Amino acid sequence: MDSQLSVPRDVCRYPSKLMNLSFTPAGRFHSPFRIFIRGLNATDHVAFIADCGLHGYRRKESHSLHRQLAIVSLDGWTMFADDWFYTLWHMPTTKQTIKRAADRFDVYYDLVGDCDESYEFGYFCSGKLVREVSVASPHYSDQILVTDDGIPFAIETDDRKTNDIEGYVDAIARCVGIRLPTVEDTVLAFGPTQELG
Repeated sequence: MDSQLSVPRDVCRYPSKLMNLSFTPAGRFHSPFRIFIRGLNATDHVAFIADCGLHGYRRKESHSLHRQLAIVSLDGWTMFADDWFYTLWHMPTTKQTIKRAADRFDVYYDLVGDCDESYEFGYFCSGKLVREVSVASPHYSDQILVTDDGIPFAIETDDRKTNDIEGYVDAIARCVGIRLPTVEDTVLAFGPTQELG
């Protein structure tokens, strides 16, 4: 957690719906689950979203406080950023869609818990899984390694306990060549044609 946010560690990382699909005061894009795909055409964005199970999601002119997905193009990578309801993450087809996309594109994804110490990331390159890590936090302040596949990146630490989980997965993303979004980037909002309750 960035100290500039002034949110205590024992409070959920998602303090307000007003921060949905936006940047934190420290300039980090505020999303719990992100998928980055290298080389995906803009015309394929809606098809990818639908393959993940988010049928009926369309471009919105403005950001909403409800379920939505942000899409940002970043120097050859496309970022799909989930809302803080974890709508994309909870879709039963998302993981399989990531694996199918990885047959054709380089793919990186990461996930951070909203009020615990869990996180996950995976990187596929040239159709192969290069690295995947999943850390659970069943008691909200602990960390249990669940998955540890592939060779660790040089920036990974043996001590997985970190005070800045979002910063840690950001560093992994940068390690594989992803430029993360800044406030200058155009963020496209997509959402359901009818808002869910």
